[in-house]
This record gives sequence, structure tokens and C-alpha cells, in this order.
Amino acid sequence: MSRQDGYDLVIAEKPELARRIAHAVAGAPSSCRLPFEGGGLRVVSCIGHLLEFKEPSDVDAERYGDRSDLSSLPIMFSPWPKCPHKDKRKALEEVGRSLRGAARVIHAGDPDDEGQYLVDELLEYFGWDGPTMRVLINDNLDESIRRAFARMDDNRAHALDGKASEARSIADFCFGINESRLIQARCGHGVHLSVGRVQTPTLGLVVRRDAEILGHTAVLYAVGRAMVSLDGAEPVAFEFKPAAELLDLDGKKCSSEPALKAAMEAVLACGPGSLECAVRRESKPAPLPYNLTDLTADMSRRHKMSAKQVLDATQSLRDRHSAITYNRSDCNYLPVEEHARAPRVLGRAMENIGPARDLDFSKRGRCFNDANITAHTGIIPQETRVDMGALSTREKAVYTAIVERYAMQFAPDAVDETSVCRIEGEKGSLVHRCVREVEPGWRAVGPSPDKADKDVQEGWVDAGTHRWEARGCETKMRKTKPRPPYTEGTLIKDMSSIAKYVKDPEIARVLKEKDAGKKGEHGGIGTTATRAQTIERLKTKGYITEASGKIVSTELGRAVFNACPDDIKGADLTARWYLLCEDVRAGKAPVDVVAQSVCAAFKEHEASAYQGVSIGRGGGVRIGACPLCGADVVDPGPNAKGYTCSNNTGRMVERDGAKVWESTGTCGFTLWKKQFGKKLTQKQAADLLSARKTGKIAGFKKKDGSGTYSAALALDANGKVVLDFGPASGRSRKGGKKRMR
Repeated sequence: MSRQDGYDLVIAEKPELARRIAHAVAGAPSSCRLPFEGGGLRVVSCIGHLLEFKEPSDVDAERYGDRSDLSSLPIMFSPWPKCPHKDKRKALEEVGRSLRGAARVIHAGDPDDEGQYLVDELLEYFGWDGPTMRVLINDNLDESIRRAFARMDDNRAHALDGKASEARSIADFCFGINESRLIQARCGHGVHLSVGRVQTPTLGLVVRRDAEILGHTAVLYAVGRAMVSLDGAEPVAFEFKPAAELLDLDGKKCSSEPALKAAMEAVLACGPGSLECAVRRESKPAPLPYNLTDLTADMSRRHKMSAKQVLDATQSLRDRHSAITYNRSDCNYLPVEEHARAPRVLGRAMENIGPARDLDFSKRGRCFNDANITAHTGIIPQETRVDMGALSTREKAVYTAIVERYAMQFAPDAVDETSVCRIEGEKGSLVHRCVREVEPGWRAVGPSPDKADKDVQEGWVDAGTHRWEARGCETKMRKTKPRPPYTEGTLIKDMSSIAKYVKDPEIARVLKEKDAGKKGEHGGIGTTATRAQTIERLKTKGYITEASGKIVSTELGRAVFNACPDDIKGADLTARWYLLCEDVRAGKAPVDVVAQSVCAAFKEHEASAYQGVSIGRGGGVRIGACPLCGADVVDPGPNAKGYTCSNNTGRMVERDGAKVWESTGTCGFTLWKKQFGKKLTQKQAADLLSARKTGKIAGFKKKDGSGTYSAALALDANGKVVLDFGPASGRSRKGGKKRMR
């Protein structure tokens, strides 16, 4: 499928990049309509993946249509059929039409495995067999795009990268289909359960952290300090560091206040005396430019932004405003050639955010390192004017942070001095440590990512010999604390380094090997591009929830995770799949090898998995008794639209072109959380179930908008909610009759 006298067809991953390519390479208007054709070039765009894997029921409805039929598991197709994405048919058809007139294709997917796969699968779908070139574009400035087009190469050199991504995608889909059908059939009651290769271990991080916090038993430990005067000056605090023989709590803390006090007093009894104070000077280089993981963690800490909010802000900054380079990067480093462009890039960027900083562009920091470049580069601003007034609050915060972090690379090192004084004793020592900032350096450009860099501690002591004299001491007992709940930022960080929680040293090694050369990754699951989606999916499913910036698991989430077989709960799958995907990348294995491994593993636990477990909506958060069958009515969590009977069973079915939940149980009772425009609280729902009536509720809005009214809600004999205005008025909302819902 090619035509020798045709045009060069550029297939970009997103419309924004397609327009920038048309502008930079063919001189099109920057807001041109797509597809654009001119100068022997035609530019079209995808909108992410234009194809999707077929559901098993769409391949063979008779065999796979009944999701509760486990005899068909595990489901596996080779190759796994694909179909047009239901919302993107027009874009797919345009690519197909354009291919018919093309002499050559220029593949402009994003510069990673997924971007490679996204366009390659289209060429395979349409049977394209003509010449294909690959262009790798990290940012969408005209100069950068033209530079990338000048060094594009044959797409065949990258094809196996796309096949590795396809192998992983097929395996993820296959895994989700089989495991989710199995847990749904054996455990699900009134809620659609799902299991995923990245989703489930991520849920496990939160569930285990919550269990650690809940199960933490506070242990008392002793601390001591003395107030010591040096050379007759105002006393400063010396902390007591017990000797190893006193550390009886995991070898880290002392449980005996009398023993610690006696040891500290023994040290003080040696005085007055003299001590030596040593001063150490340390230069701290600027933190590297952001990758997406670091940026997400920083925005979560500084602005309480969710992972999705950060991803959406960076996507808009890149696509709509051309303000930053490729945003889904896993790399903190920049090519050496970028150094020469920095004065122009930062000159414009600093004008955008103002005020200007004093930068030294002759400095070439450690971030400029070709050896550490992956498929991506660090996220930095582009040389473009940005109307800050047109940015949202989040976009402005993210853009400013990216500019400041890049500007830090051209500021001096921050210089700190640390003074340490020590009074030694037989069973411990008294230590005074103070840090002071000598030169702010890059800290003057923007906020430091290190909390320890924020404050200058008090009690500075100059280097040299000093005479000390004790002015009092005290001991007290403190309680150990568990680690804090996750925030989205700290959860993203742990997803990028989950290997540290893996007990099997070989699996941990493979996970770290997977990320070798990626300085911002340390044995993670998922990718920088998908982690925010994973967290959002867990929220949508009701498995985790956010409260005051803290991420915690729900009853449902804990029930689902605890029901999963041990062999799919952790990051082991990612490690095993990585090795198989590398075989695909090397051309040593077929693209379905990972999915075959999924099916083999599934068969090993198919008989025993999810047995004897019943998971209702909300995982058992009881609100009251069902008025129809007497079973528990439970709350699925903040994302659910109703309180539902735990006796509800059913399946997902196709109806009028949409997938809906069809109850197959004998009950079907659901108490919708929103009634007559008002949201029910758990207390009001409980009152309805127990007393069949709530107290009077104010604030119902009249249909004509003329005001509000008050009424109670009641349950009728059929379990329907009606308005109740009380016996005195006899009124109802409509026509003198109680309205049923």
C-alpha cells in the first residue's frame, strides 16, 4: 500500500504536534486545519490510540458473552483482534485515506515505546508496506522540529521497541480480562470488580501503609538533652546520643529513662571542661531539572495538586501554549547542545514569569549529560512568549516551577556550614549540631525541594577549642510514630521505586535493571505517563479515596486487595514481564509471549483464587438493613451514586450500545445518594432504612426556581423514596400526591 508519486505523510500522535510540524516544516499557519497538505507534505494526527483491543464478547459472543461463565477462562487470542476506538473513528478513517495517496510515511509518535507502538499499529492495521521514516521530537519549537526532521532515520530501526510495548499492552489487557472475570464471578455482589498488573500492586502500597498505621503500637523511648554554656555565653542545647549498649529498641532507641538519665549525668559530671568544635563547609549543586515524577511530587507537596492535575497542567502547557518540552519524561538530564540555547530559552521564560534572576550562562551544570539521556530529556521551558494571564492557577504554578528549576542550573552552588560540638562519655555523648547558610546560591532562584534547606538553625559555634559548663539537663519519654499516610506525590514516588519493598532479591534486581540508565527511576511499576491514570482509576473504582490531601484505602479496596492471590499482589509480574518484553525487543520472542505467560500463571491459581470471599459494594460499610430482603445496605464510598443492598448480584451487559450493570439477584434495591436534587448524608440514609423516614430537610429547590422548601423523605412499601410534608399540610410536591423516585 504505497504510491511512488505521492506525498510524504506525517502521522503525529496529537493534533497540537501535527500543527506545529506543519508550521515548522511546510510553512503552514500555526493554527492550520488538519489534515494539512502543502509542499509535498501531508500532515495528519492521531488522538492517542485510534485502535483498541476487542472485548472477548465482541470476538465470540456465544462463547465469551456470559462473564460469569468461568469455563472459557483463560481467554487468549493470538493475535489479539483490534477494532477502531469507538470515539475516534473519524481520525482513523482520515489516516486510512491519507495512506492511500502516500509515497512515504514519516512516523511522528511520541519518542518512547508507546509512541512507537501507537503509529506502528495503524500502519499494520491498514496494511502499509511502503517506506517509513522515524522522527523523534522532544519539544515542539520550530527549530527543534526542523532539527529532528534533519536527523530522522528508518523506522525499522525502532520497530521492535513498538513490539515490546504492544506485548506489554496485550498482556495487560489479557491479565485484566481474566483476573477481573474470575474475581467478579466468585466475589462480586453489586459492584464491578477489577484487577490490574499495575493497579493492584499500587493499591497494595496504600493498603499496606494503612495497615501499618492502624496496627502501629506506640513504644515509649527516652530522650535527653542538656543546656551547656560555651565560654560563658548563653547556653545552647546538646542532644544526648546513647551508646549502642543502651539501644534496646531495634538497636535504635533506649527504652529506659533512668538508664539514659544516669548515662547523661555521668557525661556532665566530667565538666566543666574543654571541647573541640569542628566546622565543615559543603557545596550543594542545584537539583536537576524535573522529570514528571519529581514534578508531581513537588507540586503535591507545595500546592496539594493531584497527579492528574499535574499531568493535565503539563499537557496543556505543552500542547496549547507550547510552553514546555515533552511533559511525560522519565529523565532529569539534557543534551549538551541544549546548553548553547539556554540564554535565549531562559531569557524568554524569565520574562514570562518575572522578575529576572542573576544567572551565569557560562556555567555548564551536571544536568547537561548526553550519556544520561533516555528517549526523553528533562522538562524545561521553551523559547516562547507565554501569556501568564491566559494560564490557569495550576498551569501557572507548574510553569513557574519548571522555569525556576531550569534557571537553578545557572546559579551558583548553595554553600552551607555545619558546626559540630561533642562531649564524650562512657555510655554516650552530648552533641550540638548547627547548620547555617553561607551562600544561598540556587536557593535564591526558587523554592528548595529539600525541607532541610529551608531554615538556618540557631546556636552557631565557631571552630576551635571552647570551655563548656553544664547549666541543667532533662529527660523525657516520647512515643514512636508510624510512617504518615500517602499523598499523591509520595505514592507516585514509591511507584517509581517499588523495588525497595520487594523481598525477593532477584525480583528487586530485575526491577532495577529495567530502569537502568533512567536516573529518575529506581525499579518502578507503570510509567511516568500512566501512573496518574492508575491513581485516578483506583479512585474511580472506589478502592482509594483522598481526604485532606492524604490517600487512604477504602473498605472495598482492602477487600479486593486481600482477596487477590499472592502471586499477583506485588511487583513480581512487572519484573517477569520486563524480561519477556526485552526478548521481544531483541527479536527473540513473538509479541504474544507475555500474554502466554499471563495465561500460564492464571492456570496455576485459577482453582483456588478468590474462593470463599464475598465482596459487596463498599466492601461492607453497613448503613442499615434492606427494606426488601433484610440484607445489609452498604456504602460503596464517595464515588458511588447510591447505597446498595449487599444481596445484589449481576453482570455487565450491552444495552443500546452502552455497557450497563444488570441485576441478576432477587433484590435489586438501591438507595440513590441524590434525592430530589439533595444529597443524602449517611445519617439520613440510615434513618430512612431504620425508621422509614428522615427528619425535615431544608433546601429543596422549587422547579420554577422561585425558592426552596422543606420536607422529610420517606420509604414507601416498595422501597421507593417519596417526599413527606407531614400530616398537617397534606401537601405534596406534585398534584397532591407524594412523588415517588
